[in-house]
Amino acid sequence: MTAGQAERFRQFVGSGGVLYASGPTSLSRFDKDGPHFLLEDVLGLRYSGTMGTKQTYLSPKDDAVRKILQPQEALGFIGAMIKATALHGAEVLASATLPFVPPELGQAIGSHFGQIHSNLPALTPGTDPGIVWNTFGKGKAVWVAAPIENGTETVNARLVVALLKRALPGPYQFEVETSPSVEMTLFHQKGKKRLLAGLLTLQGQLPPLLVSATVRVRIPENKKVTAVIHLPERKALKFKKEEAASCRFTNVQSPERKALKFKVAGPYVQFDLEPFTALSMSLIEYE
Repeated sequence: MTAGQAERFRQFVGSGGVLYASGPTSLSRFDKDGPHFLLEDVLGLRYSGTMGTKQTYLSPKDDAVRKILQPQEALGFIGAMIKATALHGAEVLASATLPFVPPELGQAIGSHFGQIHSNLPALTPGTDPGIVWNTFGKGKAVWVAAPIENGTETVNARLVVALLKRALPGPYQFEVETSPSVEMTLFHQKGKKRLLAGLLTLQGQLPPLLVSATVRVRIPENKKVTAVIHLPERKALKFKKEEAASCRFTNVQSPERKALKFKVAGPYVQFDLEPFTALSMSLIEYE
């Protein structure tokens, strides 16, 4: 990252934006005075090196983070973490912890080891910050000492989503419950008074597996839904309006009719999608 790019991020957060960063993000390695974060003031921490080798952990200090990780006591990461010092005003939500015994010490036989099948975290959590929450200007920044968002474990995704929701409490333009391989996009076609929801599965294996989804879309203010249509058949879907604060998901559409039953709850519309292999698109029309 260049100094110019860092300044753009700084202005973005200062104006009310939310930034999620992990590991060595914005680290300047070639400064004559030594490595430092270009976004040090935004992230609320100062770089001081690395810690660990093959295995490290995040130990929760915040109750909300602790509940997310349960029944685990810590979140494991394969690799080293960034060692840093939190600046004044920054909140540390988790600390970086080393294994009980360094995994590179040697063989299990004739050596000290924590457990033959895994590298347990140290009995006492570390003191270096692992997750830092910082307020900068009108915005927020969340930093994690390692790129846990690259992990494939469900708990990793749960933690990242929780951190983002803490910084961006909503209401959201849309939400979707589906396979991690699915990417959703939502287009607001104001001239045609409709929203176009597209779900694309990005599975690595071929042929792709069937995936289903439950979609929740926010309707423009002072508008009401007139129809939800599954494409490309353009089958009109029956729906029921409700003013409840929340809405219950309905049964999936029947293969014969290709129709999605849905309910409207306040400013949202929710519907289930029948399992698909590649792409599923729906129109939400309003007036």
